[in-house]
Amino acid sequence: MEGVKNGLLLWYDRILPALLPFSIISYILVASDNLSFFSRILHPVIKKLIPVSPDGVYPLLAGFLFGFPLGSKIIGQLSENGQLRSSEAQILLSVCNNISPVFITGYMVHQCIGCDAYMLPAILCIYLPPLFFAAIRLRFLKGTASDKKNEASRSQITFKIIDAGIMNGFETLLKLCGYIVIFSILCKPLSLLKNSIPFVSLLFGSILEITNGISCIAGYGFSKEMMFLLCTTCTSFGGICGIAQTSSMISDTNLSMSVYIRDKLFFSVMTFGCALCYLYLL
Repeated sequence: MEGVKNGLLLWYDRILPALLPFSIISYILVASDNLSFFSRILHPVIKKLIPVSPDGVYPLLAGFLFGFPLGSKIIGQLSENGQLRSSEAQILLSVCNNISPVFITGYMVHQCIGCDAYMLPAILCIYLPPLFFAAIRLRFLKGTASDKKNEASRSQITFKIIDAGIMNGFETLLKLCGYIVIFSILCKPLSLLKNSIPFVSLLFGSILEITNGISCIAGYGFSKEMMFLLCTTCTSFGGICGIAQTSSMISDTNLSMSVYIRDKLFFSVMTFGCALCYLYLL
């Protein structure tokens, strides 16, 4: 019961108020075909650094700002609507579905590591590998995005799409609640092993779910440098809970979860290398 309670409190206190409004608004923007506003303003600038398509601008920015799994939700919706090529959507799925900067700076660095000087280095170590990956991979894509567009009219935006957006937002958040509760239950027995078998508790806690994993790392007695190294690596991967949530968000598309997991493992290795360089070479 303690695991269920912890999962529900985490969802209610942190996830629901942060993600529900954005989830609803995002659905309405995508379903009503109103992303051209973002594309028209930001695409000419962003494409010079990351050669993303106009329809890829919004998920790229939203994924980094608001964190997973909403990055995967947006990409799944755009891919399903035919607004993103499958090849570009697959790359953006790995790149955009990241932990939000608020989680990194507020929870990971400030609350758990306890050293605010690590805020900018942590963001750079976690975000630079996927951004470089996107800049390189997207340059090799050819062709244009599908011409398929949502046929909704402006009157539909007011009624049908807003109603669908509200329902979709709550459905998404309830799914997340279920996954968070399940993995909180799985993580609870690991906390009981903290004193008897600490390494097992640390290893599996970090792999299963990042919030509990980072908490385990912080309570293990490591130096701040080691905590920075392990926490950034753990956060870059996202945990099995994050993988399960992402899979749920793209279940109606042909995007590959095996490719996503491979890319996330690659990013976590690169983040580990970046953190090592920062700690011992800079």
